[in-house]
Amino acid sequence: INKGTACLKLTLYFCLLPISPVFLQTYYAFGGTQYLKIEVDAGLSCTVESLGNTVEYENGVSFCPDGRLLTMSGQFLLEFDVATGNTTQIAVWPGGGIPQFYGMVCYSDSIIYTHEYPSGHLFIWNINSGIATDLGSTGVVPWEGFALVEGELYASNSAGIHQIDKTNPGNS
Repeated sequence: INKGTACLKLTLYFCLLPISPVFLQTYYAFGGTQYLKIEVDAGLSCTVESLGNTVEYENGVSFCPDGRLLTMSGQFLLEFDVATGNTTQIAVWPGGGIPQFYGMVCYSDSIIYTHEYPSGHLFIWNINSGIATDLGSTGVVPWEGFALVEGELYASNSAGIHQIDKTNPGNS
């Protein structure tokens, strides 16, 4: 990763926000297959340190309520150790094949929501039972972002941010 580019992106990001001590901290990020530590100081300059190599997280990452950081890479659900960058496989996608998800959310310690590309289908996956259920199309073609805010799901694409109806995805 080009350290200058990473710092430039962070500097531009901070220029758009009011300068506040809450933003002057340590961040962790993925850069391709590298796990990075980014320190931002009061002058908004930064240092980037590679903490090691890890798998590529093309399907999203999400913190679970129990504090675990989960990610999907291909068909595998992995637990990510934030201290080392190491991953441990905890489940395999039960639908067969390699899914193309653009985002995942850990709704509870055993329930994962995923958003399929390009169909926009919403899946709920119980990793304890190993059952994944297609809840239907959201009508939103995902574009990387998937978030859980106060129990509600949100997806992003080139048209903006969309609230996703978990009980009837077609209403999204």
